[in-house]
Amino acid sequence: MRRLPILMLLLALVASACSSDAESEIQSSVDSVENSASTGDAEAGSSTGTTSTECADMIVLFEPYLEHVTIACDDDFLYVESDSLGDHEMMVGITAWNQQVPLPQPFSDGNVWRFPLEPSAADTPTATNGQGSVAMALNGVSIFDPTRQDGVYATERDPYLIGELDACAGHSGRADDYHYHAGPVCLEAENLADGGIVAIALDGYFVRSFTDPDGSAPADLDACNGHSHDDLGYHYHLTETVPYVLGCYHGVVDIDGAQPHTTPVRRGNGQPIAAEITAMYTDDDGSVTLEYTYLDEQRSMSWIAIDENCFTFTYLNPPTGEAFGTGSETVCRSADNVDAPPDPPAPPNGAHAVTDVPDTGDE
Repeated sequence: MRRLPILMLLLALVASACSSDAESEIQSSVDSVENSASTGDAEAGSSTGTTSTECADMIVLFEPYLEHVTIACDDDFLYVESDSLGDHEMMVGITAWNQQVPLPQPFSDGNVWRFPLEPSAADTPTATNGQGSVAMALNGVSIFDPTRQDGVYATERDPYLIGELDACAGHSGRADDYHYHAGPVCLEAENLADGGIVAIALDGYFVRSFTDPDGSAPADLDACNGHSHDDLGYHYHLTETVPYVLGCYHGVVDIDGAQPHTTPVRRGNGQPIAAEITAMYTDDDGSVTLEYTYLDEQRSMSWIAIDENCFTFTYLNPPTGEAFGTGSETVCRSADNVDAPPDPPAPPNGAHAVTDVPDTGDE
């Protein structure tokens, strides 16, 4: 993964004195961002050669996770690279498994996260649609809404309620991309503390923990699961009930341009089976094994990276006719693997869309 030019910027920001050397380092980092504009990289943008307060605050916010994410700013946006792998145990506890696994995602180069440094309220909220991320947790993992590809919600298809999520509220999608569908409860304790920031929505507004800073339950949340009070400005909250994170976007948002895109590696229907995942671990050689129980039999799937885009999978006693492969196979991520999403399933009786949302007004 190519790293954005953040190290010198970070060192300059934490320096106690604004020396000419520090200013030179900041300018060097900004120039690196600016020079990539002609290549079309997502981190490119105009710059005055200054480091904004908003950017400095973001760097402090991400400091506990800099082993997992790389960040940079221009005048308007925060850019984040990540592999979207949780810095915690993943997959264990799932009882309705869609047969996908967490593979590192190529969220780098031109395919990076982009968040406005100064978010602004929209005249009318924008609905989430089930297609991809609505926010990114501070550890670089995607957060999705509580629907399944179509933006239509029903309790019998809620990944959180039907056993598709692990103990950290995450699972892997059709591109073997790990993401959350509810509050990322395995983040660092300080983020989950009263009013702590746990994520950034695609519109640039923060997502805070399950309580306000005074420890009380958030009051008067709007349809987007957010509110504004004290000197915190508008922000969303994690909740124990639907929509869990975001119900819609309060701010102006470029849904397609703000989130990086995934590319499937393995083909398959991704439909959940009644399998309980009991363990996932990495061996000394770098191979990863996922163990699960299906029809009262112990089974497993393991994989190892050949390079950034290719992986060899080995299946032990897979479910007949249901797994992605048998024996061993090597698969690669490429443009040829890009599939248009299937037509969404017809919503069941009683389902409702997370689309028709009231105007929450300006900030």
